[in-house]
Amino acid sequence: MHKCMKCDGPTKGYKCDVCGEESASHDPNHEHGSDHCMPRCQECKEAEADCRC
Repeated sequence: MHKCMKCDGPTKGYKCDVCGEESASHDPNHEHGSDHCMPRCQECKEAEADCRC
């Protein structure tokens, strides 16, 4: 399991930090680029770059 890079908590699914689109798995062809489709923090439900924990 991946850990959130900001709070070190667990992640669940993936979320784009630009548009907020969520997916169960990493989307390498996401419209904002693969780098923006990142793990979603399980606690605050945000992309790990935007984690508020």
